[in-house]
Amino acid sequence: MYLQRYGCKTFRGKPNPHATSGTKGHENYSVIPRLDRGIQARPSESGELYQGNRFPFSGETLDSLVKPENDIFGANNDKKWGDLINIINDMNALNKLRKAKEFLEKSGVEDAAKNAELIISHCLGIDRASLYRDNPIITEDLISKIDEFLKRREKREPLQYVIGYTKFYGLKIKVGPGVLIPRPETELLVEEAIKAVRRHESTVSPPTHPSPSRGEGKGGGENSSKITGHRSLSILDLCTGSGCLALALAKEFPEAKVYGTDTSEVAISYAKENVELNNINNVTFLKGNLFEPLKNLVFDLIVSNPPYIRKDDIKNLQLEIKNWEPVEALDGGEDGLDYYRMIIPGARGYLKESGYLILELGVGQSDAVRKMAEDKGFKNISLVKDYAGIERIFITKGESRRIPDKRE
Repeated sequence: MYLQRYGCKTFRGKPNPHATSGTKGHENYSVIPRLDRGIQARPSESGELYQGNRFPFSGETLDSLVKPENDIFGANNDKKWGDLINIINDMNALNKLRKAKEFLEKSGVEDAAKNAELIISHCLGIDRASLYRDNPIITEDLISKIDEFLKRREKREPLQYVIGYTKFYGLKIKVGPGVLIPRPETELLVEEAIKAVRRHESTVSPPTHPSPSRGEGKGGGENSSKITGHRSLSILDLCTGSGCLALALAKEFPEAKVYGTDTSEVAISYAKENVELNNINNVTFLKGNLFEPLKNLVFDLIVSNPPYIRKDDIKNLQLEIKNWEPVEALDGGEDGLDYYRMIIPGARGYLKESGYLILELGVGQSDAVRKMAEDKGFKNISLVKDYAGIERIFITKGESRRIPDKRE
């Protein structure tokens, strides 16, 4: 028996009166009409027509299309016909989806149905809607690929690592072992950062005359910053990881100069790949600890989603996190606040006048971080809750340093 992409082509057996012309040179072969063609215009019990390479759910009409009583298999007809039905059903995407879901459920994977959908859709190169609408036939090599991905997921490797990417604020972000997977709550940080910039753009007018830009030693005009009354925007993303934050802001503000820093060489490598993947050209990623790689640069906006998990809490995280994601991207020290202790005082030397510092926080950390910022002289502080009611985003604004009028 030979299998084509859309069904069975030839069978060794007795001549079949319902088959089309036999295979050349082999009188003992008969050719069954391709199943996708046979199914065209055949309604299911619900009245839906299956067309093209679409099979009915669970092969419900398959045995009525080619009758087993034609005895095309000779002896042991019932068993061989049953084997054929099983083979065809295994190649049916929705049947494979059902089996994949059951497999992942037995493995203890949360939301097994969604995981199965994403793995199969990814391997087939189609979206979820097409999976259910077209119910395509899966070739044997793709079945093997799907099974390999399911086994990786069974070991609790994160789904995003298995398929190689995740979606973040409209971007496709490549991820894998060694880089933190972007979380949905971090999109809230992007939203608040965009609001902060837009708010300033609407309230600050560009200066009439060029004024020097701090740090870079360049003149104003085209290269100066809107958030402080100039035209060009400078943004820094600390602990950039995959680069998702920096890339989302760079896409939103294509005129901006965006920088991202991280101590991990693997993370920086992924971030640079994501630049190419998303065709964004106004981002620079630098390896180093926090502000260390930045020489004589100051910024209108500094953002960060730093490691903030308490060291002792890491062992209680999901297996997908504690066994797979880089611990250095999770570990915030004994109380989870180590990075805030470095970022908040350091930001004062890299933040422009009236610039913003916006940070993601862990659960129950807002009061401690607020006090930390107040102790370092930050006054305009606000907190934004996520959709679970957790104070997730910390926002503070640098003070304007007013230049005294000589007439005063």
